[in-house]
Amino acid sequence: MNKKAELILEFMKDDSYVPMKAKEIAMILGVPKKDYPEFIEILHQLEMEFKIGKNKKNRYKVIEENYQEGI
Repeated sequence: MNKKAELILEFMKDDSYVPMKAKEIAMILGVPKKDYPEFIEILHQLEMEFKIGKNKKNRYKVIEENYQEGI
């Protein structure tokens, strides 16, 4: 995992973190507009690795180790 992905995960694992949309996270972390597509790609990669996930409102959150998805 690269440094940027680790920074995003650290931010999301903070106790004061509440689920946010990608643009909100990018704004807080100070991601420049030119780097936004790379930021979205990192979020997507973390999602594919089941480290983060989206809730029903498309807000990102950290997935706990005992995470199970069902209907």
